[in-house]
Amino acid sequence: MDIPMELRDLVCSGDCVLFLGAGATCDAQGPSGSELACALADHFGRSDIDTADLTRFADILLSQPEINREDVDKKIVDILRSLKPCKGHRILPRLIV
Repeated sequence: MDIPMELRDLVCSGDCVLFLGAGATCDAQGPSGSELACALADHFGRSDIDTADLTRFADILLSQPEINREDVDKKIVDILRSLKPCKGHRILPRLIV
């Protein structure tokens, strides 16, 4: 894959970062964003929160006084722990050298 030099320079200088969303786990048979939101809603007993958008769901979930951020992070780790990297995950560290 040919990465534009300008983008490489920005990443290497720390002026830009690579970002992956929940969809990055799909090829590794991981959950989509809405599937992850559903799993969290089930775990925390919050089926009243719309799970269609993971970011919005997380904002609402974490605004609840009885929900602890560390507990949410631990549940996400538990959900993702068994995933094995797919080909795309193995390529990512080599993109910017």
